[in-house]
Amino acid sequence: MTNHRQQKRDLLDALKTYRHRLARTDDMPDEETIHKIRVLTKRVRAEATLWGRAKSVTNIRKEAKKLARCLAPTREAQVMRGLFEQLFAAELEESAALRDIYQALLAEEAKTPLSPGKLTRRLRSVQKGVKRVNLKVIKPVAYPSLLNRAQSEILRCYTQLKPEQRESYHDWRKAVKAYLFLAKVEPGFKADRRHKQLKVLGEKLGLLHDLHQLDDWLAMHGHGLLPRHRAVLDNYEEALKTAIAKKARQSLKCWRLR
Repeated sequence: MTNHRQQKRDLLDALKTYRHRLARTDDMPDEETIHKIRVLTKRVRAEATLWGRAKSVTNIRKEAKKLARCLAPTREAQVMRGLFEQLFAAELEESAALRDIYQALLAEEAKTPLSPGKLTRRLRSVQKGVKRVNLKVIKPVAYPSLLNRAQSEILRCYTQLKPEQRESYHDWRKAVKAYLFLAKVEPGFKADRRHKQLKVLGEKLGLLHDLHQLDDWLAMHGHGLLPRHRAVLDNYEEALKTAIAKKARQSLKCWRLR
């Protein structure tokens, strides 16, 4: 059975670990640390939904959201830059146009440097909030209804998906992630075939979201692509959408309503 108090202790340990790590340096955190702290903020906000609706819990989610906002611009710039490298690695040396865009992405990444001191203070605020909260654990009997609601949201997003609307895919991704979290903290949880299929689906939806962010950034900053480079992005998007549709069918095929 899931031990919520142990989950709380694990969160506190993770928050303390990263706070101490940042406190030992004046340098900007590396890419992996930024990613892991951002994932941790999402975990705090997600798990706090199971701690009741007390003001202290609301404050924890607010503090975690503030920390996430500090990390978001830098992390999103890193992801866009990494994806650009992945898609155009073979042509960067030969294309001046691509090199110009790449330099702009590097500048975007450097535009909002992260302060270890500020991040440490934000982590401390979240840690204090988690430490003080008086847990009001959801009773196990509540999980089936919670999971059914989360499952219904996935199905709603899938059946109402509008491929031409990017936000439609993003909403679907959020619904999948919400379900996976609830399933993972369910008493007696075991990663069955459905869970594994949905996890892969969520990952592919995440890749599509990263691509859309990069494409939106290019358009926003007036970075046009040559037709052959535009085709690279379009083909990657089409391949992802095809893989997502296939994985969705596989996931729903093994779906069992509770």
